[in-house]
Amino acid sequence: DETVVALGAFGAPQAFGFTSINISLFNADLVETIEYSFNGIDIHGRLKVGEAISMDNRAQTGIYLRTVSSNPASYRLAAY
Repeated sequence: DETVVALGAFGAPQAFGFTSINISLFNADLVETIEYSFNGIDIHGRLKVGEAISMDNRAQTGIYLRTVSSNPASYRLAAY
């Protein structure tokens, strides 16, 4: 089967306004899986409901976020 199902596109990045040293992301939603990207093209990771990730020594100026279903989701993001 060569059917291609497109996921929702990454929108504008969540700009930090500075270059981060560490990034923490928590999926606080009750239903949605969140995908994140650092370039807006490649999926660098996924967080299922209740999952969190902390990325140390991650120099970034922003992060792209989306849900697999393209529905809104609740999350917590900290960059420092």
